[in-house]
Amino acid sequence: MAYDFNGSSQYISGTISLPAITPLTLSAWCRPDGFTATRSVISVNNTSANGRHVLYFDTAAKLSAQTASGASAAQAVTTTTATASTWAHVAGVFSAANSRVAWLNGSASSAETTNIGLSSVGTLAIGNTRVHPSWVTYFDGRIAEGAVWSAALSDSEIAALAKGVSPLLIRPQSLLYYAPLIRDINDVRAGIALTNNASATVADHTRIYR
Repeated sequence: MAYDFNGSSQYISGTISLPAITPLTLSAWCRPDGFTATRSVISVNNTSANGRHVLYFDTAAKLSAQTASGASAAQAVTTTTATASTWAHVAGVFSAANSRVAWLNGSASSAETTNIGLSSVGTLAIGNTRVHPSWVTYFDGRIAEGAVWSAALSDSEIAALAKGVSPLLIRPQSLLYYAPLIRDINDVRAGIALTNNASATVADHTRIYR
């Protein structure tokens, strides 16, 4: 079972500690209900300033992998688009302060190379992003299989995730966080305590090979 978010108040969050701001990979499966506003799938955020790595859909149904710090932000954007009410795999590979790539269903964007000096992050969110001081980009639809690696996953590793391979089988030594979101919201990798803000509800899950 995945979790279904209402697009206005619901998201899952917890405290996360990264060994470094980059390299980093974010990944999840999601089933957007629509694209009427910016909709964040998974993010790591600074709790006291406007800093984040985030995967989000824009109103054109394209996926962005964005890094932001203070007034500066840069994003890699896919040319391919997602389809409402259809499961999609999303990933963002943040190789360095000046390199980010968005992946949608195994297809990569061009690398975006603006140097953004993100100093720290401490909060993980599924279904939202913190744009200091508020949570503002609520996801509308279902999310499952949220994962974070302290590594820049390779093209072949992202392709495997997009085919339905479990994050537990991909670079396990670098996997920091993994929440399958099957019935409960437990992080099964590091035991990070997660909060279901405003009570997102259980829904059907995408198929994953474990």
